[in-house]
Amino acid sequence: MSAVVIHKEALMRIGGFSEEKQFITAEDYDLWLRLARNNYKISFSKKVLGTFRIHGKSESDNIIKNVNAVSDVIESHYSKYRIFNPKKSKAISRCWMNAGKSYQIKGEYINSFKSYLKSLKFSFTSIYVCLLIISLLIPHKVFLSIYKNK
Repeated sequence: MSAVVIHKEALMRIGGFSEEKQFITAEDYDLWLRLARNNYKISFSKKVLGTFRIHGKSESDNIIKNVNAVSDVIESHYSKYRIFNPKKSKAISRCWMNAGKSYQIKGEYINSFKSYLKSLKFSFTSIYVCLLIISLLIPHKVFLSIYKNK
């Protein structure tokens, strides 16, 4: 959020940031969805406008809290707007896949494996997630070398 510019009127019209506890670490995601739902145009700049630091005690470093918050935002929007769409499961699957990747990068392979399995629970046909599970057989140093050179 450090590099975002939003007209105050637009922010006020959609009710500002959500203060729901289960959205902590994903409040911005909820905000983007509500802005998009109200047909606000969103533009991106390739210019780096800010940086952030993640450390062991930051909310952003808590992978499970983050994936649960994003999943709750997805569930909330599908429920609130009565959207029936099979893409919901795919979106939640992707959250767990990203959690697995984050754990894998940190070298936490057991948590990574559990997250990949949860991802498959929501989208059991994902070949990509199956390949990620297989990648857990690669030694961590080799995996990091491949990841950094990607």
